[in-house]
Amino acid sequence: MGERIRRPAPASGQAPADSGHSARAGRASEVLEAVVARWPSFPALSFGLWTAWVFVAFSGSTWLSPDVEENAANLSTHFACTMSAMAVALIACALASRRRPGAPVGTRAVVAAGIAASASCLAVILIGPHYLGSIVQMDPVFWVCSSIAGAGMGVVALRCGAIFGTLPVRDMLVSLGESMLLASFAFFLMHGCSSWAPIEGGPSTAGILFYVLLPLLAALLACVSPELVGDGAGRLRESGARGRAGVTYEGDARRLPGSYWRLVALTLIVTLVVTSVRGTAVNHHALAFSIQGSCLLYAFVALLALAIILVGVCARPGAMRLGRVVTFVVVAASSIIVVALPIAGIAGMWSVAAYAAGIVFEMVLWAMLSIVVKQKRISPVIVFGYGFGSFACGSAAGWAVGTWLVPRVAGADGSLTLFVVGAAVMIVAALTLFSESDFEQLFLPTSTSEPSLPDMFDAEERAARYLSGDQGRRAGKFQTAITRRAERGVLSARETEVFRLLAMGYGSDRIASELGLSVNTVRVHTHNVYVKLDVHSRSELMEMVDADVARLEVAC
Repeated sequence: MGERIRRPAPASGQAPADSGHSARAGRASEVLEAVVARWPSFPALSFGLWTAWVFVAFSGSTWLSPDVEENAANLSTHFACTMSAMAVALIACALASRRRPGAPVGTRAVVAAGIAASASCLAVILIGPHYLGSIVQMDPVFWVCSSIAGAGMGVVALRCGAIFGTLPVRDMLVSLGESMLLASFAFFLMHGCSSWAPIEGGPSTAGILFYVLLPLLAALLACVSPELVGDGAGRLRESGARGRAGVTYEGDARRLPGSYWRLVALTLIVTLVVTSVRGTAVNHHALAFSIQGSCLLYAFVALLALAIILVGVCARPGAMRLGRVVTFVVVAASSIIVVALPIAGIAGMWSVAAYAAGIVFEMVLWAMLSIVVKQKRISPVIVFGYGFGSFACGSAAGWAVGTWLVPRVAGADGSLTLFVVGAAVMIVAALTLFSESDFEQLFLPTSTSEPSLPDMFDAEERAARYLSGDQGRRAGKFQTAITRRAERGVLSARETEVFRLLAMGYGSDRIASELGLSVNTVRVHTHNVYVKLDVHSRSELMEMVDADVARLEVAC
């Protein structure tokens, strides 16, 4: 028999059950680490859970019932309170992040926000028309609970934005598409589940579970990311590779270019106009219309998600024209409002099409904000706080306009005139506030430490190609080219290391993380490499190495 292994006795005052609990927790942590190691973008699916909650909550089918709701008044109130509180939370976190850029998106804060949001959603169910709401008037409590849920989900959204800001551009786009697919799947899964309800005629059990649990699940999944850690001052950092020092995000909003603020202004205008159309349509019809429109809307979202994944996998860096997409979306939404709505009326499904254009705009906005975080290294609390906060603010204001202001000021006959005016304002804003040239300025590097958009887009792909391509053959040619160029330029050992990482497409921040150096030291080495090799930019350096590798492959 083999030697029996003795387990250490538990420390004094510690029950053996605690050891078992710690062991189980350790195993669960190891499983999560293994999943994230093989699927680095897995935590980014928290945005899919976040979006799924938005789909479920604002379809009205979860906590309401078409048998009770003759119109969508409660849905409108819930949307307005939730989005208003979310906008306030996002912008307030951005304003408060100057001294502590990462404090609102720390693990404890995000989990607490998820718990608060889920508890508030449960309270919304309990005070609904099928429960306590049938006994006593609960409107003030309903407003408060909806607001708490919105504020909590705003904090979770900031954490999701921070995760997306750590991903390479291709991975970010693919993760965005995966998140939207997950959200659509969750919405239709809820509708496809049994309609059994705790109270006859009330919301289904499946709907209640989705509505209550999704905020907490989104918060927990967002906290799985190993790439985000906090320092002693409450700042958010991106952890470096293999435990080396990472990059600390800056909390100075003044570093954001003027084109970013123009994008924020355009976001506010577009979401206000598009959401006002949707709000007016929902307000004039029974809840069943909202549910039917939501099913069509989120089927479109699934197709949109597939398109985003395809772009992330296949697009070339030079073909990334998100500014053109923004202009196209604004023109498409304006055309629907000006041409289709006067013919079909606000009652038609064309109002859903206009809102679908708004969702496309939201996805493009999320991608652009993620790229800004990765390139500028400015706190995601600031970038997403103001950027996505303007989206939430415009949504809340637009819904209030569509459900309250339009019926009182214009009535049913004059509402289309107001929407046409709003569409004209959208087009003017798209052409003047944030044109394609502004898009180029937004991602224009302002220093040598900031990589260009093409460099960010292809850095990981280029590194993989030269590190493990063709069973090491290309990797060997790449290393040979680096060695020969370094010898010709009389580079030092450290300069050669910097040269190799520059040729792989890495920016100064990533090189500093890989080599355990400060960004300023990397800049000095980069300058020396440029001078000794007689090149003037990272792109020129990479082209030179590519040509050397190609010559070596031809010679073989």
